[in-house]
Parts: sequence; C-alpha cells; structure tokens
Amino acid sequence: MNSKYFDKQKQEKALKWLEDKWPKDKRKCELCATEHWTLVEDLVMPIPFIGGTITLGGNSYPHILLTCNNCGNSKLLNAVVMGLVERAKADENGK
Repeated sequence: MNSKYFDKQKQEKALKWLEDKWPKDKRKCELCATEHWTLVEDLVMPIPFIGGTITLGGNSYPHILLTCNNCGNSKLLNAVVMGLVERAKADENGK
C-alpha cells in the first residue's frame, strides 16, 4: 500500500529514532532470537475495544510496525511518541 503520509523522510526519522532508543544488545527477537527486523512501509492503527464491536471514528492510535524477518513476530511503537505524527489538539471540552 505504501502510504504517502509515511514517506521515505518519515521512515528515515523512524529508523533514526530506533537507532537512538533501541540498544543493539536488546534487538533480538523474543521468539526466534534473530536480529533482523523490517520496518513496514505504512503506519498502522489499533482501534479501541468497545464492547466487542468495531467502532469507526473517535480516537486513533498511529504506530509503526516492525516485523521479524524470520518468524513474523511484530512490534508496535507509538508514532506520536516517536515524533512522526502530531499529537491531537484538545477539543473545546479539554479532552
């Protein structure tokens, strides 16, 4: 799909953030112990759980997705914390 939003510049920023924050000695996959990960080329978004139904609209939680090249184990990292997506402004009610 390759999102136009998560362009090469933001992908490079994500990789730099990972390089700075993820110590090399901690990069082994918890399942298979390899150290080979792929940054997926799209931002992904878990949706809120509200009583077992899929709800469209409301809060969103953009993340980057890292996938182990060997076993498929995946990690989600918050794109707002990483500085890739701007934090939503509070609405009129301060939420």
